Amino acid sequence: MVLGSLYTNVIPNLLVKNVAKTIKETKAIKLYISNIMTEPGQTDNYTLSDHIRVLHSHVGRGIIDYCLADTADLIPEYVRKYNMEGSDIVELDSSKVTSQGIKLIKRDLACVESGGVIRHNPDKVAKVIMELICNELKFKDLQNDPEYMLVESVLKNQKKYIAKLEKKSKKQKSIVKKATNKVDKKKSKSKFATKYKDRVKAIQNSDTQTIENRKIAEEIAKMEAKLNKKVKSKEK
Repeated sequence: MVLGSLYTNVIPNLLVKNVAKTIKETKAIKLYISNIMTEPGQTDNYTLSDHIRVLHSHVGRGIIDYCLADTADLIPEYVRKYNMEGSDIVELDSSKVTSQGIKLIKRDLACVESGGVIRHNPDKVAKVIMELICNELKFKDLQNDPEYMLVESVLKNQKKYIAKLEKKSKKQKSIVKKATNKVDKKKSKSKFATKYKDRVKAIQNSDTQTIENRKIAEEIAKMEAKLNKKVKSKEK
């Protein structure tokens, strides 16, 4: 399993002497977990197949059997925060990935942690890994093997736990969506304001002009009062 920033976590570890060679030669399942978001200055505009292509260019093929990619429906508000920092969701170009001889597993994996940080849900990732192990042992006809029975037992409990998590997640998304719709409705103009926009504006202009005229009339009245006072004082 390989996980982390492509150029600063994953590749440096694979370049250590004999690490890539040992991984290629092992009979264990080799799983690459794709990044959910691109990283500014490192993987700008990289698709999933681009990440794998770069790995192959540095350490050669045979380093990955399976690729686990996220398909979660992320709340746009959280994605926009990443967009403002120059990051975006890694595009899932499935056909280009499988054309490199890799089995692609697509799952809803992403979760939003405190502070609006997008991360892989560790429980969901663990579930996929256990499913892979069980399928591998089934393929080898080892259903009665203690390892299979243990993993399958844990997997059943994990599935129940994740079902609860997904139910909670759907509820949270629904709350956020309703709140967002309320804000949008408040921001949007009413049908009355849209339909009678010109008429309302004309009334507003008329009211403004009336106030201005009233002010002018008051000023003229004051001036006339002063003139009358002067005239009366002279007559005396």
